[in-house]
Amino acid sequence: MNVIKGLKIVCCLVIVFLQANVFAQNNYVDSLNNILRSANDKDKVQVLTELGNHFRYVNSQQALDNYKQAFDICSKTDDKNNSLFLSKTIASLYFNQANFNQAKDYYNKSIQLGLSGSALAEMQVQLGNISLAQGVLTAAAEQYFNALKYYEKSKDENAKLNAYSLLATVFERQNNFSKAIEYNMKALSIYELNKNKFRLLSSYDNIGNIYLRQKNYSKAELFFMKSLQVYKEIKNTAGEASTLHNLAKANYEHKQYDKSLTYAKQSLKLAQGLNIKPLLASNYNVLGYVFTSKTDYAGADFYFKKAIDISKRTGLNIELNLAYEGLEALYKATNEKGKSITFQSLSNNMKDSLYNDSILKRMNTLEADYEAKSKQSEIELLKRESELNNLQRQDERRVRDFLIAFSALLLTLFAVVVYFFIKNKRIANALEKQNKEIIIQKEQLTQLNNVKDRFFSIISHDLRNNLTSMKLYFELISNKNYKLSDEKHLTGEIASSVNNTIDLLENLLVWASEQIKGKAINIVKLNLFDIANDNVALLSGNAAQKNIELENLVDEDSFAYGDLDIINLVVRNLISNAIKFTHEGGSVSISSQIKDDFIHISVLDNGVGISTDKIPLLFTQYKNNSTKGTGNEKGTGLGLMLCKEYVEKNKGQIWVESEQDKGSCFLFSLPLHA
Repeated sequence: MNVIKGLKIVCCLVIVFLQANVFAQNNYVDSLNNILRSANDKDKVQVLTELGNHFRYVNSQQALDNYKQAFDICSKTDDKNNSLFLSKTIASLYFNQANFNQAKDYYNKSIQLGLSGSALAEMQVQLGNISLAQGVLTAAAEQYFNALKYYEKSKDENAKLNAYSLLATVFERQNNFSKAIEYNMKALSIYELNKNKFRLLSSYDNIGNIYLRQKNYSKAELFFMKSLQVYKEIKNTAGEASTLHNLAKANYEHKQYDKSLTYAKQSLKLAQGLNIKPLLASNYNVLGYVFTSKTDYAGADFYFKKAIDISKRTGLNIELNLAYEGLEALYKATNEKGKSITFQSLSNNMKDSLYNDSILKRMNTLEADYEAKSKQSEIELLKRESELNNLQRQDERRVRDFLIAFSALLLTLFAVVVYFFIKNKRIANALEKQNKEIIIQKEQLTQLNNVKDRFFSIISHDLRNNLTSMKLYFELISNKNYKLSDEKHLTGEIASSVNNTIDLLENLLVWASEQIKGKAINIVKLNLFDIANDNVALLSGNAAQKNIELENLVDEDSFAYGDLDIINLVVRNLISNAIKFTHEGGSVSISSQIKDDFIHISVLDNGVGISTDKIPLLFTQYKNNSTKGTGNEKGTGLGLMLCKEYVEKNKGQIWVESEQDKGSCFLFSLPLHA
C-alpha cells in the first residue's frame, strides 16, 4: 500500500471517529503527523495542507506553520496550483492577525505566480482590503477600481456587488457621502435585479452592509442572520465572529443597545480565541460606544483604551480614530473638558493623516481638468484667428484679380463691380460674425483666467494660512517644555482652523467643479424639516463650542422642490455662517414660512450683524468679502457666492435682512410646485 492510499484510508477512518468522540481528533492529527515523517514532497504538501485546514479555525498560528511549510515545498518543486491556494490562505490568516505587511507579501506572491483575469482581480480586492484596514484610503480605492474594471468586462455581477460595496466604504471613510451613496445604490440595484442568483455567503454580508449604510436596520439584520447561520453550519468561527460584530454594529445604530452588547461580547470572545486583531479592535470600539450610550462611562473608557492599545500596535488607523472620537464624546459627557479637547486634537490629527492623500488627489484632478479646458479654449481661439487670416488673404487676392480684369476688360467693368460688391458684402458679414464669435470666446477665456486666479488665490492664501496655523500649533505642543494649561485657548483655535479648512475645501471643490465642468440640477420634492434637522445635527458640535443655542423651527410638513445636494449645501453654509458671527451664549434658529407659491427659509441669529454698505457685496462673484467670526474664525467668501448661484438655479431668490450689532436674517425661497 503506497502512502497516498494509506492517507485516504486514515482520513476516512478519522471522519468516522470524529462523529463518535473528541479523542478521535487527536488520533486524526497524530495519524497525519505519522504519515508526514515518511512522505515524499508531493505527499507532504497534501498532509501539511490537511493539517492547516484542521487547525485553521481553532489554532491559527499552528495552521500558519503547517501552510507555510507546505508553501515552501511547493516553491521548491514549482507546484503553482498548490502554491496559489497556500499563499492566499496564509495571507488571509496574517490579515486576521493584523500582520498586514506579511499578508501583503503573500498576496503579492500569489500575483507573481502569473495570475490574470478573475484571480488577479481577487488579489487586487484583498490588497485593497489591507489598505482599507490601515486607513490608506486612496491605495484601497485604486485596487478596488482596478478589480472593478475586470468585473465590469466579465459581467461578474456578484464580484461587482462586492467591489461597489467596498468603494462605498472608502468614500464613506473620506466623508464623501454623495459618492458613498452612489456606489451603495449601484450595489443595491445589482442585488434587487438579480437576487435569485445570489446564493453565495459573501453576498449576505455585502447586502447586509449595504442595508446598514442605508439605515434599513431590519433588512440588514435579516441578511446578517442568514450569513451567521451559514457560518455556523460550515463551522467557520472567523466568519461567525465577523458577522456577530456586524450585528452588534447594526443594533447599535438602531439604538438597541442591549442586543448590541450581547452580539459584541459574543464576537469578542470568538475573536480572542482566534486572535483576529482587527476584529478585536472593532469590537472594543463598539463596546465603548454602547457603554457610552448606556452612561456606563467607566466601562466605555476601559474598552476604548483597549481599542487604542491594539490599534497603535497593529497600525489600525481607522479604528484608532474611532476610539479617539469615542473618548472625545465620553469626556465631553462627563464634563472633563481638558481630556475631551485632547482626544479631539488627536482625532483631528489622525483624520488629517488619513484623508490628506485623498484631498491632494482630488485637488490635482481638479487642477488638471482646469488646465485641459483652458488649453482647449486657447486652441479654439487660435483656430478662429487662423480662419480669419485665411479669409482676409482670400479677399486681397480677389481685389487684385478684380483690378487686373478691370484693366483688361473695360467693357465688363460694371458687371464685375456689381459681382464683387455682392461677394464682398457676404464676406464682410461672415467676418463680422467671426469677429463676434472671437470676442465671445475671448470673454470666456478671460472668465476662465479669473476662475484660475481666484482658485490659486484661495489655495495660496486661506488654505496656506490654515495649514500654517496648524503646523505652528503642533510644533508648539511637541515642545517638551510646553504644558497644555499654558495656552488653553490654542486648542479651540486649532479646532476652528481645522473646521474652516474642511469647509473651505468642500466649498472650493464644489465651486471650482461648477465653474469648470458644470453640474446638472436634479429637481425632486424636498422635506425641508428633515434637511434642516440633518444640518442642525451636523453643526451642533460647532455651536456647542461657542455655547450657542441652535434650534430647528421649520414646520414638519414643509415641502418644496429643488436639488437635494444643492439645498443641503445652502442650508449648511447659512447655519455655519450664523454660528461663526454669533457671540458665545447667543442663539441661531432656522424657520419656514409660505408666501404665495414659494416657501421662505430663514436662518436667524443675534450676532454681530452687517453694516449697510457691506450688504450689496455679500453675494458678489469673484471677490473675497470674507471677515473673521466672533471666535476669530476665518472664511473664504465662497459660501454665500455658492448659495446665491445655486438658489437661483433652483428657481429661487436669496437675500439678507440685517442691522449691525443686532443680528442677521438670511432668507432664501424655493417653489412649492415643480
